[in-house]
Amino acid sequence: MKRKILMAALMLTAVAMFSGMSFAHNTASGCASRNDVTLSDQQNWKSLCSKSMTLTDGTHYCVATASAEVTNPAGGQIDNYYLFTIDTESNPTTNSYWERTINLDDNPGISDPSMAVVSTTRYFNLGAGTYTFYWLGRPSDEGTADTTVEDYSMGIVCTDGN
Repeated sequence: MKRKILMAALMLTAVAMFSGMSFAHNTASGCASRNDVTLSDQQNWKSLCSKSMTLTDGTHYCVATASAEVTNPAGGQIDNYYLFTIDTESNPTTNSYWERTINLDDNPGISDPSMAVVSTTRYFNLGAGTYTFYWLGRPSDEGTADTTVEDYSMGIVCTDGN
């Protein structure tokens, strides 16, 4: 009888101690803001938001999804191209598969949209370690007007595949 009481007490202690602990290596996180970010540098990415996550042992399969509202710059009659991407580097190269391009115009005599929404999704296959996920934007080339990104968010979900 004492042995059963001791075992029950040990089990309750273990449940209490480990109740908040996940034994699977699944995690999720994200970032969002309404703070305006200006995109003005054609040579370097600007971070809209970022989130660091620590992945424990083994391989992790992660999906990051991000969206933003981009203001159409007023004035001029040129095509304004802007690039957006998700990466674990703060200044990656351009032309990736998950990079998105939007074109905002200000045509005379036409009621152009004042805002555009851009979204992208990226899949990552990552080993154990700490990673920072970045939601990034930039003008694509010289002559493109500066613009403001008003609202933006990114969500990341990682699983160990088990």
